[in-house]
Amino acid sequence: GHSLIAGRPVVGGGKTAFGFNPATNEQLEPAYSLITEEQLTTATSAAADAYPSFSTLDPETHAAFLEAIAENIEAIGEDLITRATQETGL
Repeated sequence: GHSLIAGRPVVGGGKTAFGFNPATNEQLEPAYSLITEEQLTTATSAAADAYPSFSTLDPETHAAFLEAIAENIEAIGEDLITRATQETGL
């Protein structure tokens, strides 16, 4: 996996973490690469820089942005459902 920092996919430069299936006590692949403190600083700075212009957008633009996020999540489809089921053990 990767993180999005300032709109770009970034492989974390920190430690590696794994999902865990509590129903089977199994570690899940693939690993997550965690971001470094420097990457976190970059991400929070980018968010702070974006806030002033984003906060003044009209409600329709905010709604379109949120709808685009929802569409991207829905496009993942069954893979997301499978992973969520594995990680929750439900």
